[in-house]
Amino acid sequence: MSAPFNETLGKYIFKLSYLVFGIGLFTYWGNNLVSWLSINFNVSSTPTIQNIQFVGADVWLFMGVILTIFALIFKKGIALQSENDLTV
Repeated sequence: MSAPFNETLGKYIFKLSYLVFGIGLFTYWGNNLVSWLSINFNVSSTPTIQNIQFVGADVWLFMGVILTIFALIFKKGIALQSENDLTV
């Protein structure tokens, strides 16, 4: 582990944070859609939010923000390591 900050891992963390943030937005949208459908169409036979397991959008969004912060820290670490590699 002489060079823990590499470009590949930094890109992977950024892509993972985008994916997690997208999952959070999708679950939030799905949660709101099911609530809207059940209110506007008075459908009592729709499954509850707990049954379709759309709960937890806030957790996904929070994890996306935390992963984005980690990715930015990694980006700074990559820049510092590449600068350190160039010095003699």
